[in-house]
Amino acid sequence: DFQLNICIQCGTCTGGCPVARKSKLNIRRLVSQFLLKKDLDNLKEKLELWECTTRETGSIRCPMGVKPMDLISGMRSLLVEEGDIPETIADALESMNRRGNPWGKPKNAKTEWMKGLPQGITVKDFSKGDRAPLLYFLGCTPSFDSRVQKIPKAIVLILQQAGIDF
Repeated sequence: DFQLNICIQCGTCTGGCPVARKSKLNIRRLVSQFLLKKDLDNLKEKLELWECTTRETGSIRCPMGVKPMDLISGMRSLLVEEGDIPETIADALESMNRRGNPWGKPKNAKTEWMKGLPQGITVKDFSKGDRAPLLYFLGCTPSFDSRVQKIPKAIVLILQQAGIDF
């Protein structure tokens, strides 16, 4: 408890968290309310728990060695065990289970982002047996979200112009 009391006086994790700047996420408040006061009754109402992107910024910057991401993951686990998760999170988890991505898109549509690449620019597909010393892994969001697809396209052009085999 002593270390947690010191923790809530510091604020480095909350001050350095990019998500906390735009949401109600406040690690110090969560530590105080749920660990020190053991007030778990209102945990399911804390939707900001689901806004944490688990980047570990708070853990890296914490002078006490506290791991805020572990705290948030633990709280999320409690909520999942009780079935108390926001509908949007439940939908994304179900989609991950069924389709392999949180967007609910068909798996075979994952490479459609490449359609706008300039003629002659190709991307190797490791799932089809292509090989290279470097793997450029997009993940789900750039593959399916048209708002950010210009980023992987630009990276592909840079890698090709640099002569990197990927």
